Amino acid sequence: MLNCIRRLLITGLATLALAACGTPAPAQQSAKADFAQMPPLGLAVSAIDIASTYQPSAQPPHVETQLPVLLDGEIKRWAQVRLVARGGAEAARFTITEASVVAVALDRDAGLPGLVRTPQTTRYDAVVAGMLVVLDAGGGTRAFASARTQVSTTLGKDLSDAFRRQRLADVVDQAAAAFNVEMEKSIRANLAANLTR
Repeated sequence: MLNCIRRLLITGLATLALAACGTPAPAQQSAKADFAQMPPLGLAVSAIDIASTYQPSAQPPHVETQLPVLLDGEIKRWAQVRLVARGGAEAARFTITEASVVAVALDRDAGLPGLVRTPQTTRYDAVVAGMLVVLDAGGGTRAFASARTQVSTTLGKDLSDAFRRQRLADVVDQAAAAFNVEMEKSIRANLAANLTR
């Protein structure tokens, strides 16, 4: 009797383990980086111009135009929320210089070793770069801060469209959050004289 129960328990646990490894977890709603909950970065400038020199591309290996959320748009939102002009004689300009997401086919499975799981066949690299410049009276650069970050994830080919889109939306969120951290560090290090409370 005990052997029978033990066999049933082992079989049940093995079935649950295989199901968990072989099937992706249900897609969760992406938790967007809530920049509005963070303290603003006040600058002693009259205005902050927000621009982008990066053009999202649909040409392979670029996939940024296929994403549920544009990375370029998320970084613009970051600048609109976190960078605040507090008044002053000078002006500032924030420019997005890169907001790319590229798909890289993997020659071999890049996933963690395991008995049963989805082979990882594609890596997605999200790169964000930007620069905040304080301009002098003549429009030249008086001081600047810049940052560049990269976030990557791997996905298998046999995933539902909904799950794939969710994971890619998560990559955009992670890239924006990483840029937020690095850009704030650079601003505090290089534009301390321009920061206000």
